[in-house]
Amino acid sequence: AFPTDRCEAMTALGLYVRFLLGQDPEELSIMDRHADLLLKALPEWAPKDRICDMFYWYFGTYAMYQMDGKPWKAWNKAMKKALGNSQRTDGDPRGSWDPVGPWGSTGGRVYSTALMALCLEVYSSERVEPRRD
Repeated sequence: AFPTDRCEAMTALGLYVRFLLGQDPEELSIMDRHADLLLKALPEWAPKDRICDMFYWYFGTYAMYQMDGKPWKAWNKAMKKALGNSQRTDGDPRGSWDPVGPWGSTGGRVYSTALMALCLEVYSSERVEPRRD
């Protein structure tokens, strides 16, 4: 129900987990290749195209934050635009995000808003240091 070429959710999750395991992109080139895949599917608020995969955006945000440098800068720019242009500013849903994308109808407004708020928390998180054995 959504374009699979615009979503790398499991790649993003896998890349983030690699950081949590203490792996280092300077030692494992696969991590750079994962980041390259994410850069080909940057966040974009386009509900009619069904590409607002907030699950993907959440793990992509944390993975790319850990990548830092150019990958993070490109992801962050796209994510800020997607978040900023889509947060509701009217009526009762003010401050929330509409439940769109492949999982929005299942999770609803609470799901969408929670994931988008968690993406904003990346700025207060710490970068994971690679394990040096």
